[in-house]
Amino acid sequence: MVRATQFYDTSPSPPDEQEARLRPLAPLLRAGIPFVVIAQDALAIVHRVPVPLNEEMQLLVPDNLVSIAARVLCTTGLYRITEPRPNTIWCDLVTPKVGRPYPGPNAWGQTFTTWLAHTSPEEIAGRDCQNPMDILVHPQSSFHFNVRDTSRTCLNPAPPLSDLAAIRYPTWPAFFDMAVDTRFDPPVGQYEVSAELASYEDNLLTYALSDDVGGALFENEPYNGDRHTYDFRRLLPECWKALDEVKDENKLYLARSLLGPGGGASYEAAYLERSFVKLGTALGRGLPPPAKLYPARVTPRKAAVHLRKLQSNYIAQKPTFDMLYNKWPRLFRLLPKF
Repeated sequence: MVRATQFYDTSPSPPDEQEARLRPLAPLLRAGIPFVVIAQDALAIVHRVPVPLNEEMQLLVPDNLVSIAARVLCTTGLYRITEPRPNTIWCDLVTPKVGRPYPGPNAWGQTFTTWLAHTSPEEIAGRDCQNPMDILVHPQSSFHFNVRDTSRTCLNPAPPLSDLAAIRYPTWPAFFDMAVDTRFDPPVGQYEVSAELASYEDNLLTYALSDDVGGALFENEPYNGDRHTYDFRRLLPECWKALDEVKDENKLYLARSLLGPGGGASYEAAYLERSFVKLGTALGRGLPPPAKLYPARVTPRKAAVHLRKLQSNYIAQKPTFDMLYNKWPRLFRLLPKF
């Protein structure tokens, strides 16, 4: 028997768990260092996603403040700067799995991220509500994010304590953009990281997009119901709002995600679709074009094949794409044959 998916209208993470997770970040607030909490903590605390909070917490900070932020987090004596620890979740994601379990150098971890480990892991291991065992301080550019842009970040609507209320998290559109942008343009290509980012997208779509406690994205179609039309004429206002607020290059990608089985496009096709929108947008604004137009190992001849498949999908989903064309004509004119 398949268990029904459970939805929440508030955070599934209780206040005492949130306080234990977030307390180590208080020194950053006192020091005035801008940062954003991402990954599972952001999903659970502000986006109502019922994910377990694992041993690691992940933060984004301005690139030039990574080392400073790491040292500030160590001032309480709870954490120390360390090398990536084998068998931790992020290390397993970012480490190439060729020849031996942890061949180096670990490009994602060692080049871009500062790793902090708890100084008393045995002491906190038995607690019901634990501090993170590890804190990963990422430079914001690795995730295509600007932590200083307050229009793309939000506060916890129900912080566990007032002195932690100023901690910021990505808004729904910013979180979705971050996951998609990083998956298609990572600092270092790793399949496992791509899969992790895709899980963020899925969780945001499934649990956090709709305000409906039944998880409905379309009118009168709860997530656990037996009737799903994927009819954009019935798309709920929250979904249209998200489509308006994500980046231009991610609008069609989000629309495809909302279309369910009928919206599928290969990685290569989605990459090309995003690239043409990014290229046209950059040229229209007098900005440098994207560094890469085609995904890895895709030649212009192969790109034409993927674009034809994309056109076939437009035709197969014509009523939906006609609606989207009327909404975003400029965007569609940036694509081949539009």
